[in-house]
Amino acid sequence: LRERRIVLAVDEVDKMAWEGFSRSLRSELRGLAGDGAAPLKLLLAARQPLDVLFPDSEGDTSPLANICLQVDVGPWDEATARAFLTARLEATGVVFTEVEIARLVAASGGYPQRLVQAAYALFAQKAAL
Repeated sequence: LRERRIVLAVDEVDKMAWEGFSRSLRSELRGLAGDGAAPLKLLLAARQPLDVLFPDSEGDTSPLANICLQVDVGPWDEATARAFLTARLEATGVVFTEVEIARLVAASGGYPQRLVQAAYALFAQKAAL
């Protein structure tokens, strides 16, 4: 069991910027994910940098400093969205028409989550036929 690795992925960390997700709790997470040999890898997705979301570390080093590498992810362009759809449909036997793909891409506005949700709804509709 000591060899096991766990990835904790937390999306929309922005919604956790309340007193319950305290500096103390973030320190505990850091302790579990502390270095390269730690059993926990922490993946946080947020719309703002963590130091903006959690200003309670002002004057001190944030518990998440140097453990969370900030990577800015922008909206998906059309080519990325199309590649995503193609890859996900590849082994399913379900086919989206060019018109359907264009609608999905346009409706998503470049947001991956919107694309996934809309594509899932279309997939479920087609798979049920």
